[in-house]
Amino acid sequence: MALLDGAQRTDTKLHSLTDDLCQGGMFVRSEFLLEVGEEVALSFELPGGTKVLARGRVAHVQGSRERAGMGIAFTQLSDSHRQALAEFLAR
Repeated sequence: MALLDGAQRTDTKLHSLTDDLCQGGMFVRSEFLLEVGEEVALSFELPGGTKVLARGRVAHVQGSRERAGMGIAFTQLSDSHRQALAEFLAR
């Protein structure tokens, strides 16, 4: 589950399921789609309880019924959050 805050749309906050988490970003499932290039602040919790805070940019949108959502590319991630993410992904 991720909390996505549209930085360019201050009134937009989404609680969404995520897919395809990697070091470079994630896919956020949502029927509400932001524009490609929009910057967002996001937070999500890794198994084990580490809360990750990041900034990102919408890299692509997918509007299909089966898998609507947005690919978010991380643009800012602290070293400690990057390390926690790398350790989780290495499992």
